[in-house]
Amino acid sequence: TVDDNCSHFQCIELLKDRPTCLIVFLHHVILQFDAAAVLCYLHGELFKGANLKDTRRMFVDYFHTFLDRAAILKVTVPQEISFELDRCRPDLLCEEIVRKVVKVMQKSLTLEIYGQLEDFR
Repeated sequence: TVDDNCSHFQCIELLKDRPTCLIVFLHHVILQFDAAAVLCYLHGELFKGANLKDTRRMFVDYFHTFLDRAAILKVTVPQEISFELDRCRPDLLCEEIVRKVVKVMQKSLTLEIYGQLEDFR
């Protein structure tokens, strides 16, 4: 039988703690959708435990991979942080702004990810 309400696939927060379930979900997303939203969200999780030096270095990669106009895995950038990113080079942003940008990006991508989770279930 199929459990349509499998608790592991209700939200991305639960999936982060279950690597095997996350891999299964990522496989589905890669085959069915554009995986940029999920990958951007998960990349943002790396910032939570990073120190100042790592945060700046990681943000440059994050920016060029997901937020830049020519990004390989371009995601939609909310207007509230688009202005901030246009004003300054990504390697010159302070840690507070970097963490704010990542948090806002994760929040903005959550709705798309929930749609993908619903499709998966």
